[in-house]
This record gives sequence, structure tokens and C-alpha cells, in this order.
Amino acid sequence: MDQGADPLTLLLNLGPVGAFLVLWLTGRVVSKAEYDRAERRAEEWKQQYVREAEAHDVTRQAAVRDRERSDAGVEASRTAVTLLSALGHLPLPPVGGS
Repeated sequence: MDQGADPLTLLLNLGPVGAFLVLWLTGRVVSKAEYDRAERRAEEWKQQYVREAEAHDVTRQAAVRDRERSDAGVEASRTAVTLLSALGHLPLPPVGGS
């Protein structure tokens, strides 16, 4: 029987060293330095995600404040129009209307 044809037989013949080599070459086993580097990179990504989420919250809060101010401005305009109408002033004609 040809040993090159059956990967399981080849693996059994090579033993634990062969198994380790196969796992290492396929990326299933990594060195401590490589693992630490990946862990540091994951932590950097996590910190960046947290900073971005906090910045997005600040942006969302600013949008809510702008919407509230806009609503307050519209309500103030309506109140002014109602008051002026009650005092007898005519509304201005639309600008640029066709």
C-alpha cells in the first residue's frame, strides 16, 4: 500500500511530531508571540469600537438637541403668527411662489 495515498496512515507514521506539524502548517496551532499579537490587536479593536460608540452617542444626543430646538423654533413661529393675526396684521405673501 502506498503511504502517500492515505493521509491518515502518513499521519500515524509521523506520530505526534507529524500531527503538530500538520496543525501548525494549517494554522490550527500558533506561537505564543503570534497569539499575543492577535490578542493585542483584538484589544485595540475593542477600544476603538468603544470610542466610536461613545462618539456616536454624542452625535445622537446632539441630533436630539437640534431637533428639540427646531421644534421650539417652529412653535415660536406659530405663536408669533397667531399673535400677529390676532392683532390684525396680515401674513406675508409666499416668497418665490408660482
